[in-house]
Amino acid sequence: MPQAFQKTYDKATIGELVAWFRARLDRLPESLDLMGCMHITHLRATVERYIDLVEKHHDAPVYGGQVLHLFRIREKLEEQGL
Repeated sequence: MPQAFQKTYDKATIGELVAWFRARLDRLPESLDLMGCMHITHLRATVERYIDLVEKHHDAPVYGGQVLHLFRIREKLEEQGL
């Protein structure tokens, strides 16, 4: 089930999300088509920047969309078998 949007996320949720990506950084594809309307080039660099952002600002409502975007990236990668 897709992650629902939240304005803020607790440290445990962010910790699990970040750990998932860190364990797979070296296996991320170069790019990713997401949600049928977005193409992310340089996926690893994008994920690394999102990790920095969500670790610092997970409790700031203004960044809820960026956290959700990271969840959507993970969901797509899991669909692809990563």
